[in-house]
Amino acid sequence: MPDTKAESDRTWLLQVAKVAAFLIAINTALVDESRARAAAGTETAAAQQSSKLTRTSLPSQAAIERVQVIGAGRQVQVRVEGTGHLWYVPSGLSHPDRLVLDFPGALLRMEQKLIPSDLPPVRSVRVGQFKADVARVVIDLDAQVPYSINANENVVTVVLRPDVLVGTHARSEKESEKPFVAPEPMPLAAPVAAPKQPSEPAKKSSLETKAETPPETAAPEPSPKPRLPVPVVPPIRARKSESPIEPGQVYFETKSIIDGTQLQGNRERSFLHEGTNLTSEVSFFSNAPLLRVRRFEHLVVFRYTDNPRVDPERNSMQRAYLRFIGPSFEAHLGDSLVNYSRLTFGQNIKGLNLGKNLTQRLRITGTVGFFTDRWGSLYRNFTVFRDLALDCQSASKPEAPAPGCIESPPGSNQFVLSPVNPGKPYARLVGGARLEEKVGRNGWLAANWSHGKDLLQSLPAANTICEDLSTGVRTARVVSPGCLPSETEVAGSRRPSTEAINNDVLSVDTSLESRALRLRLRGEYAYSWTSGGTPPAGANPNNFLCASQPSIVGGAVLDSRCFDGQVGGYAGRFEIAQRLGKFNWRADYARFQPNFFSANARQIRDLQDFSIRSEFEFARQFTVVGLWRRSNDNLNGRRDFTSLVRAPEVRLIFRELPVYRRMSIEVGYRERNLDFAGTPLATDLRKRSTRIPFMSVGLPIGSTQLSFDYEHRHDGDAVQAPLSSDTDRFAFGYRGNYSWGRWGLSPLFRFELERLNKNVPINPQLSAIDSTLAFPADFTDAFDTNRSVQAGFLLEAPRYLRFEGFYREFNSLTLSSLRASAAFDPQLRFFYLNQGFKRPSWRTSVTYKLANDENKTVTVFYERTNNFFDTGQPLVPDLKSFRETVIGATILVRSRW
Repeated sequence: MPDTKAESDRTWLLQVAKVAAFLIAINTALVDESRARAAAGTETAAAQQSSKLTRTSLPSQAAIERVQVIGAGRQVQVRVEGTGHLWYVPSGLSHPDRLVLDFPGALLRMEQKLIPSDLPPVRSVRVGQFKADVARVVIDLDAQVPYSINANENVVTVVLRPDVLVGTHARSEKESEKPFVAPEPMPLAAPVAAPKQPSEPAKKSSLETKAETPPETAAPEPSPKPRLPVPVVPPIRARKSESPIEPGQVYFETKSIIDGTQLQGNRERSFLHEGTNLTSEVSFFSNAPLLRVRRFEHLVVFRYTDNPRVDPERNSMQRAYLRFIGPSFEAHLGDSLVNYSRLTFGQNIKGLNLGKNLTQRLRITGTVGFFTDRWGSLYRNFTVFRDLALDCQSASKPEAPAPGCIESPPGSNQFVLSPVNPGKPYARLVGGARLEEKVGRNGWLAANWSHGKDLLQSLPAANTICEDLSTGVRTARVVSPGCLPSETEVAGSRRPSTEAINNDVLSVDTSLESRALRLRLRGEYAYSWTSGGTPPAGANPNNFLCASQPSIVGGAVLDSRCFDGQVGGYAGRFEIAQRLGKFNWRADYARFQPNFFSANARQIRDLQDFSIRSEFEFARQFTVVGLWRRSNDNLNGRRDFTSLVRAPEVRLIFRELPVYRRMSIEVGYRERNLDFAGTPLATDLRKRSTRIPFMSVGLPIGSTQLSFDYEHRHDGDAVQAPLSSDTDRFAFGYRGNYSWGRWGLSPLFRFELERLNKNVPINPQLSAIDSTLAFPADFTDAFDTNRSVQAGFLLEAPRYLRFEGFYREFNSLTLSSLRASAAFDPQLRFFYLNQGFKRPSWRTSVTYKLANDENKTVTVFYERTNNFFDTGQPLVPDLKSFRETVIGATILVRSRW
């Protein structure tokens, strides 16, 4: 068997090598051809700028500290200020319209995450830390407009020209209707300074990603393309007749991590793999012109590891795709982010994604493929995983279990599925189509179809029915390890326990805008068909896997959708937003019927939600924000109770104060109310409210940023008064960025303390709703305390070296009612004893840059994590605590042509 596996691995690796060699040969030919064409033209601005650049890129000390929206004549500027070299990756997105700037190698060092704007076309600017080494700035727009980007060391300025959109330029009516599509980022272009004058709108040449993240949220949005860890600053494209063909580019990266891991104490509680571990990743990307107006690109990311905690498949392809881009057609084979609408399709797939412009305003998109977390789950045989269709007894031989099976008990010659064999990653066959027509300048009307079918072998917690041979009693059991020796499996009874088998969704969505009223209206209506229904009469969890749960959970609600029939349900949503000078408001409404389900959009069933948000800027120094939200479920009335949530909120924002113009203060109050209406059980009846006044202060002082936060939470329970509590939370943060000559130091510190005051009954054996707990004398005050401390620094030397250190600690102290040990109390009574934990951890690393090049580095690191748990009694041994120690090194090499 080992020889067969080794031969299979060698054959597979040989095939991969052949494919890689073939792709490299094609790419080299395309690159050479494009370079020859580019050499014949005049030297472009990009070439002039790239000749001035050194090979040092993505300095780790880069940080974003301030973002401003400024009006300059007919232009509107978004100015991003920071420290270090700010490299950026622009991406233009629609539905809603926005411009995204990713800053690789940059940290976010500003407390304000949302910058409002009353300067059209900028609605607001959102900032966030997209990843540990990537900061993101999202500019929300009223409409797509031409723009240019100017970069100067630590300042990046986006210049937008709204006057072009409203017609101040002399353009024909036909030309003015053409939507402007932001230039696509070319992941390997050398960083260049953008031209001073904005370019003309570029011709749309790719399928636009329609991300549906609400504009007012500050959360980072999914990137429309795979992001490579290389500096990306594409030039703004000029008119087709004026710009030469962009040359082809090739990028290669290899990253290897080797570490030695030591575990002490309770090793079973650690997520690390003890011993020596090796993980290597190889990335290859290419983009080259094809037939002048088309481009071809491909990406492959492969990983090898002997650490099963990193990847149980050991050798696996992480990402791979081939992409062909034409003037009106695009084909994407492999990993692809697909976005249709909020209720139909929005996720990454591995398959084929096609887009075609039928006319100037009409486009059709089609998708077919698989949703899964790794390529190995597609091309590897099911026997590598826990195969639900595998009959271990017939597939195994005496003393020779089949792959994925074990002999249980040993020596019995009875074979069952191995519980330790890794399950096949969850996978689903997906498909869909979207037909979209542009309406007006920035609106659309579209029809969508989405299909999903789960692969049964990939579903977790699958069950089967086992029949006792002597009594005839049938029992539902988990497939692995399966039926007992005295039982036999009922043929055809294997079913997944919690997931839908088939799901289809049809929807219509639209977006309409009125520039005169500054009004935007968006909505969608969808209907779904899903495997499910009501179980037959007499069904119970012992004889029917999909028997309904108790009525308090739900009757015909699709809690376990493993039926042969189809159940339908609808969902709808609408959004209306308007900006009137310094006042803007937005309202959202969504309703999801109990039987509505959309597997490819991951939507919640049985929910009705309404929210309204308004904001008024009295002056530049003072803004008021109000929010009210209401949600409820049990829309079909089949359950015994309804959960109702009401959440009002108001915030006051002060900035540019006379005492210190750079300081900002935010004070507010929010409330969360939860009611269970109806007739639930006594233990389920709830009427709770949480009232939270809060305050936040941001205080920049030179290169230092200080922050202070405080909030008080009162949790009131109208049904079970002992569950009421009060919590105070304090937080202090400090960030700095200092330089001495060519040395750079970036320290940070944050301390957070949360103290909970709760009512604890003197007799811990009493229930929280016991009638004797009616007087204050029956209670005692108890305080639970949680603390978190984070501190770190980054020290950048003038050449070659970078030093990093980070310390983090979480600790908690809780007063709990515990039955004492016999050694502590022979009568084994209940006492209130302090329990808790303390988890300090630290990491230090030194990075050496070969030839002072960020693209060739060696990093040596040391990590230590302690996990201490307090049993609450000195005579009880600690069986939970453990310690983790990791020493290792990382080698990173990047190259591009």
